[in-house]
Amino acid sequence: MLQYPKKSHRKHVRTPKHSVMLAELFGIIMGDGSIWNTHQFKISLNSTSDYNYALYIETLIKKLFDVDTGFMARKKEKTLVLSVSSTTIIEYLLKNGLVFGNKIKNQIDIPTWIKRNKYYSRAVVRGLTDTDGCLYLHNHEIKGKKYCNLGYCFVSYSLPLLYSMIEILNNNKIKYKIENNKKIYIYNAKEITKYLHVFDSSNERIKNIYFNWLKNKKYNKMLIYDKSNILIN
Repeated sequence: MLQYPKKSHRKHVRTPKHSVMLAELFGIIMGDGSIWNTHQFKISLNSTSDYNYALYIETLIKKLFDVDTGFMARKKEKTLVLSVSSTTIIEYLLKNGLVFGNKIKNQIDIPTWIKRNKYYSRAVVRGLTDTDGCLYLHNHEIKGKKYCNLGYCFVSYSLPLLYSMIEILNNNKIKYKIENNKKIYIYNAKEITKYLHVFDSSNERIKNIYFNWLKNKKYNKMLIYDKSNILIN
C-alpha cells in the first residue's frame, strides 16, 4: 500500500493510455529498471555504450508522463542511472502490471494488456532486448578460414517472462534456441534480420553491431534490415 495516496502536494503528471510507447517503456523497466519504493523508479544503463539510448528513454518518459528525468553517473561502475520521482506514476505502473522489489524473486511477467496486443507485444520485446538482450559477433576459424557470425541473446531468470518472450517470438515466426531455461539465442543471420524488421531496436548499440557486421558481408538474396526499418533486397 502506498503511503499518503491522496496528498495534495503531488506534482502534476500525465497518466497515458495504453500504447506502443508505454509498452516499450514497460519492457525497458522490466529489463534494466527497478521500483524499490513508493515514489520513484530507476533505470540503470552503461554510461558509455548506452548514453544515446538514455537520451531516447528520457524523451520517451517525457512524452508519456510529461515529467523530467534525473541523471546520475557512477563513474567507477561506468553506470548511468535514470530516475523518475512521482508517487502518481508509481501507482500507475503498479496498477498496470509492474511490481515492487526483486524482479527475479517476484518472477515478473509481461502484463496481460501488452501480451494481448500484437503491436504492444512487439514493443515490449524491443524494450526488453534493448536493455537485457544483445547482438554480438562470434569470430571462429574452420579449416584455416576465418568467419564472423552474428548472434542474438536474451537472458532472464524469471521463467514467466522468458516464456512470454518465447510466445511472442513464436507468434511472429522467429526461430530461436533456448539454453538452460534462462537464455534465448538466435544464431541464423537471416532470422536476426527478420527479428530486427519485426521488432526493431531503439538502441544504437544494438543497431550498430548489425550494420558493422553487414559491411563485411555480401548477400544477393538475403533480406537486409536497413536504417529506415525497411526490408530491401
